[in-house]
Amino acid sequence: EDSGVWYEEELDLVLPSLGDNVEGIKLATMFIDSKGSVWIYSLFTEDLLYRTRDSQQWIHVALPHDDQVVQNSIRGIAEAKDGIWIATNHRGLFFYNQHSGKMQHYQHQLNDAQSLASDNVNSLLVDSHQTLWVGYYNSGMSYYHPHLDLGRQRQGEFGDITAIVVTGGGMRWIGTDGQGLWCETVDGQVSQVTQIPNIVITDLQCGKDGSIWIGTYAQGIYVLQSGRKARHYSAEQGQLPHNGAARLVLDGYERLWVFSAFSPFYCLDTKTGAWKICQDNDGSDLMGEAICYDPKDNNIILATYWGLWIQNLKSDTGW
Repeated sequence: EDSGVWYEEELDLVLPSLGDNVEGIKLATMFIDSKGSVWIYSLFTEDLLYRTRDSQQWIHVALPHDDQVVQNSIRGIAEAKDGIWIATNHRGLFFYNQHSGKMQHYQHQLNDAQSLASDNVNSLLVDSHQTLWVGYYNSGMSYYHPHLDLGRQRQGEFGDITAIVVTGGGMRWIGTDGQGLWCETVDGQVSQVTQIPNIVITDLQCGKDGSIWIGTYAQGIYVLQSGRKARHYSAEQGQLPHNGAARLVLDGYERLWVFSAFSPFYCLDTKTGAWKICQDNDGSDLMGEAICYDPKDNNIILATYWGLWIQNLKSDTGW
C-alpha cells in the first residue's frame, strides 16, 4: 500500500457469506460511507454486503423476500444519518439501520401522493440537509426529509433519471437516459441544459470548483464549467482511450477515474487532460465492474472479476 501500487484481494475470500452462489454474483457498484465501510452490490440481484473499516468480515444484508416479484435488483445506495437507503428497480426503497439491524420498506401506493411515485427507482442522493432525492424510470423525482412528507415532482418531465448531484447553493443537476442534462434551482425552476446534447447520461460528479462531470453511454465525457460552458472529451480526438463512461469518480486531487463495461479502467487528469489506463503490477489492463474512492485513506478501489484492487494515492500516482 505504501508503494502506491495495486494489490489484490481474492474474490473467494471477499464474499464468503454468499456461500455456494459466489461464482454467480456480479459486482456492479461499490460505495464507501462516511465511517469508511465498503459496500458492494450487484445490479442483477438483491445481493448487498458491507465491511467495516477495521474488519475483514463481510456482512450480508438481506432484503425481505417477496414471492410476487420474480426479479429485483439494487440500483443504488445512499448514506443517511442513521443508516443506508437502498434503491431497487421493482420494489421501491428500503432503509437499513445498521445499529438496530431493522429494515424499512417504502413502495408506491395507489392514490397516495405522499408515497413513492413508482417502485422503479434508478438513482438516489442524500444532500447536506439530509434530504433524500429519488430519481425514477419515467416518473420524475421525489424527495424525503425526516420533517417532511415524501412527495412527487414533475412526473415525465425528465424521462428516465439516471443520476442526481447537488452543487453549492442547493442547485440540483439531473442526468437522463436520452434527454440530456437538466437543472433545478432551489425555488423549483427547471430547465434543460442546452449545452449538453440529448444523450444517455450514465453518471454525474461535481468538482471542487462547481464543475459538473458527465459520463455517457458511448459519447465520451462532458464537463460543464462555470458560466455553463461545456467541453467534450472523446476518443475520436485522442482525449480518451474509449468513449464509454458508465461510472465516474473524482479523487482528492481532482483526477477523474472512469469505468466502462468491457473496457479497461482509466484515470483522466482534469487539469492537464492526460489519461492513463489502470494496469496491474504485471502490466495487464484492469477491467471489471465498479470503482470508488475512499477519502479517509486516499485509496481508489476497483472491483474486478478477480477481486478488489486497491491503490493508495498518498505516496505515488503510479499503478
